[in-house]
Amino acid sequence: MACAWSRFTAVTMGPLAVAAAAQLLPCPALPCPAYAQKIISGDGIAQIDLRQPASFSTYTVTGDPASTDVTFIGSAFIADTDAVTDGGSARSYVFRNRGTIRTSGTKSAGVLLGSADAGSTVVNTGLVESDSTGDGIRIRGMAGVVRNQGGAIHGGTTGVLLERGGTVTNLAGSVIGASSGHGISVVNDGGSVANAGAISGGLIGVLLDSGGNVANGSTDGGTTIATGATGCGSAAAAATWSTMPAAR
Repeated sequence: MACAWSRFTAVTMGPLAVAAAAQLLPCPALPCPAYAQKIISGDGIAQIDLRQPASFSTYTVTGDPASTDVTFIGSAFIADTDAVTDGGSARSYVFRNRGTIRTSGTKSAGVLLGSADAGSTVVNTGLVESDSTGDGIRIRGMAGVVRNQGGAIHGGTTGVLLERGGTVTNLAGSVIGASSGHGISVVNDGGSVANAGAISGGLIGVLLDSGGNVANGSTDGGTTIATGATGCGSAAAAATWSTMPAAR
């Protein structure tokens, strides 16, 4: 069923309220506790499996080989398959992209975190890109999280797809887009989108098929969501639209 602007509940929020929604939460205590991390670095054309315990292809693996907190630094140009994967692991991952990730595979994703039971997190400060039939980032687990911090996420079908609900935060200077489909699509459960950057889709900017909320910065402040319907929920659970007033 097509969504229309009448689906939205217009809400005006103060700048502090929306800004808080679009920021990462600080560590609750100082100093922050140390935790194991793994870094995968280098330039290559081989698929990156986050479970990889040791150096492979032209990539170097350092840190804790068993860690589920993984940072990628470098460039990966992968053909005919997902560029980054967790291999369907039952464990949830935190994946931090600080490099360039591209795939040309049909219906492939730049980043695919496929665990069906545990939601994972992607923090992007680099570039993630798929071809005209793929997704930029796809998370299959419950309550997936994507934080785009000054980076760019591009897909053909979808820029960011969360298959079982979740949260997308697009900070100032960040871009999420899809050439033919949805910029952001959160399906099968509630979704939340906080945008201080730019989101676009060939069909829909933001799709929340099970309802949720969209907090968007003011358009005259340089923040945009386009094209088509935005922040749409299903007939059973319409989304809530919130706009931050322009700075004075």
